Amino acid sequence: MKVAVFGGTFNPLHIGHAMLADTIVRELGYDKVLFVPTYQPPHKEFSKIVDAKHRMAMISNFCASEGSGHFELEPCEVERGGVSYLHIHARFVVFVKHQRAFGHPQPLVTFNLDPHRLGAHRGQLLR
Repeated sequence: MKVAVFGGTFNPLHIGHAMLADTIVRELGYDKVLFVPTYQPPHKEFSKIVDAKHRMAMISNFCASEGSGHFELEPCEVERGGVSYLHIHARFVVFVKHQRAFGHPQPLVTFNLDPHRLGAHRGQLLR
């Protein structure tokens, strides 16, 4: 199973996120895209971010209505709280969540960052 981990603030989830997730499944052949919203991103002022519960509800509704079962909300960073960093949620998603849920000892996982965090590399998938 090929799983893409799509981390970001999703403040708000928008058409760009949806198009990138769709491309990951349709064009790159991934089986699942896990949306991992940050709780508090290190690069944004916390007071200007929509409450995590609302962002997770947006993502959950999107995953339920789009992607034909290929999209899933992964709330580990919001549940953990605090500042969210890729290396922390990567460890959890790859080595705990994915192995338990899908039973694969060594899943193929790719990390796809929110395009807003890529700066000059906006829109490019990182592998």
